[in-house]
Amino acid sequence: MTARDEELLARAPTGPLHTTAYRNQPPGFDPRSGAGARRRGGRFNPPDSFPVLYLALSPATAAAELHRGAEAMGLPTSAVLPRELYRYDVDLTTVLDLRDETTRQALEVTIDELLAADRSRSTQLGAAAAARGIQALICPSATGVGYVVAVFVENLGASRCEPHLVTTWTTETDVGSAEPHKR
Repeated sequence: MTARDEELLARAPTGPLHTTAYRNQPPGFDPRSGAGARRRGGRFNPPDSFPVLYLALSPATAAAELHRGAEAMGLPTSAVLPRELYRYDVDLTTVLDLRDETTRQALEVTIDELLAADRSRSTQLGAAAAARGIQALICPSATGVGYVVAVFVENLGASRCEPHLVTTWTTETDVGSAEPHKR
């Protein structure tokens, strides 16, 4: 973490997050590990770095994220099915809420930078936050539908992020039943 990142994070407000969140993943993987994001990277972590659970604050957002992921691979959604949908009971203590303008100003980051196709700024921010011991970031979804929470698994400590299998999406109709209303 750079000295500048440390300075920005030191003045950014953090708070608790008590919510229900959702995540879809291929069957047969540990819904607590974040290993896939560690290997491939994500919006808030570079490839081959640290584990992150990318959660959505609604099933509709989880569905939108699945559609977007399939599209990014040049595939129809049906090609990445089946997917298991998990509900998480989330109780965290140190969360950066990037939906909040005051927090973004303290971090000198804009929504456009957070959601850009070039993930360099969001990845840098996520890595710095994880190194500082922050448990999660909450941010608008790049799909334009709802919000996502990036949980830094290694920083959970005694906090709770408990998964429960809800259903398995085997067809696009299953995924469609969670279709979003764009915000």
